[in-house]
Amino acid sequence: MINKKTELPGNQKIKEESVEWIVKLDGDTPPSKQVLNDLEEWMSRSHAHRDAIISMNAFYNDSSLADVFMSPAKETPRFSMVSAFRAFFAMLSKPVLIGAVASVIMVLLLNSAYFIENKNVSPSYAKGNGLFTTNIGQQARNVLSDGTVVLLNTNSELKVEFLKNERRVVLLRGEAHFDVAHDPQKPFSVYSEQGKVQAVGTAFTVNLVKNTLDVLVTEGTVALALPMLKAGTEKFGDALDSSLSVVGLLDAGKHVVLSKDNNLLDNKAKISQASTLTSEGINKLTSWRKGFLLFSGEPLEHVIAEISRFSSIEIKLMDDEVKAIEIGGRFSIVEIDNILKTFEDSFPIKVTRVGYHTYEISMEK
Repeated sequence: MINKKTELPGNQKIKEESVEWIVKLDGDTPPSKQVLNDLEEWMSRSHAHRDAIISMNAFYNDSSLADVFMSPAKETPRFSMVSAFRAFFAMLSKPVLIGAVASVIMVLLLNSAYFIENKNVSPSYAKGNGLFTTNIGQQARNVLSDGTVVLLNTNSELKVEFLKNERRVVLLRGEAHFDVAHDPQKPFSVYSEQGKVQAVGTAFTVNLVKNTLDVLVTEGTVALALPMLKAGTEKFGDALDSSLSVVGLLDAGKHVVLSKDNNLLDNKAKISQASTLTSEGINKLTSWRKGFLLFSGEPLEHVIAEISRFSSIEIKLMDDEVKAIEIGGRFSIVEIDNILKTFEDSFPIKVTRVGYHTYEISMEK
């Protein structure tokens, strides 16, 4: 009979500790042998500890950790071309096998050449790599090769680049919701010019608005990182390939808007202070996935900005009084004309069509 129980820390505590390890290792000098020994001891406490740090390892690019993160029991024997050729020439000494071996060796060489050239690409996932886009007013549901479901919002674009050790998605513009398939050995990462969001098995939404990274987690936990751009580097490629600094974890039900114009301490504070949304708050932010928008007292200026994402129609608000009118209700994203008519019927405003794709809204006189 076992009389004593060992209480293991919860998953959240382990994740927080893994972030602390990443921060500790993310220095200008390589980690000392003692630090690596301490890390290895921490990883050996449970499978959850090892999985957590492996999941976060995509944020850390120092090769000195390779031996620590590698599990010897799972290491795959490497294919040796030298051994293959030795076996081939040994078989050639047997005349009966010359024809059969000659017909097989070409297939071997062609397949080997393919995997050498594409050594960074995951063979099982690469077939789903590509570019996914939506136009203004369109939405699209895509199932990626790993089983992850991506819902693209209006006027959005993303590039799928599944690699050998990472499921990488680059969000080029717009908004996307990700229902991520679980695979702890291949972290799922969403990159953008504004930063990076990483998950193992969870559901979250990323929205790019100018210089901000808007993240909502509806299930599980994600880790957030921001690029450390050098002065004068403002191109997207620079942001994607530059070093990233982990700024914190975001749990289910939490929403944060980070700006690359802010310093890292400010963004870290935003994450640590992020409050859990009510179900109503989550429904408002995710209503677009069901084909409508929800508002509860937002100013008309904000409402028009949201509606305009789903249409090429230009809507001009003619004065500050109109902009400040508070709007509440549920509106279909495909019925822009009906939305404007509802506004006109419900408030003391006048909607005037001044062009084929242009409307003006002013206070009723």
